[in-house]
Amino acid sequence: MQYAPVVKLLLLKVLPAVGGLVVLVLLMAYMSGALSGVSKETIAQTLDFALDGLPATVLQVPGEVNPLWVNLEIDRSKRSSLADLDELYVRGEQGQMVQIGALGDFVAERDGQPILEDKTIYRKNLRRVVYVFADVAGRPPADAILDIQFDQVAEGDCPLRPARERLPRNRV
Repeated sequence: MQYAPVVKLLLLKVLPAVGGLVVLVLLMAYMSGALSGVSKETIAQTLDFALDGLPATVLQVPGEVNPLWVNLEIDRSKRSSLADLDELYVRGEQGQMVQIGALGDFVAERDGQPILEDKTIYRKNLRRVVYVFADVAGRPPADAILDIQFDQVAEGDCPLRPARERLPRNRV
């Protein structure tokens, strides 16, 4: 059977060894898709709605400064596994309802290797940067920064010397 890659879905499973997110790809069979009259775009829109929801309208609440967006979502228990996604229905061109599982298969590996989401490379002034966030509970941020700087400096060469060593030596 000949397949066409249709949709990439992010499965929220972190692989610590590789450091990426596993991507699920729906491979749609050409013949079953053509016979049922379901397009790739229809499947992609249905899966996007199932996983992310659909902004329906804006609710204006008296006394509120910001508008309240109303988002339609499928219950999390009905969209949390591959079996649940396989059981979703899409409407064909003739109006018939077809299950997504009957149109193709979800695949997480290609050639025995997991399909991973591309990582974002952050840059500043054309150089790669890494952002590190930490919580320093119960300590002022300045103390944590100084501790990190002291940990990075070798034992003998301390950049911060006591005040008596910083004074000029030829003072009377």
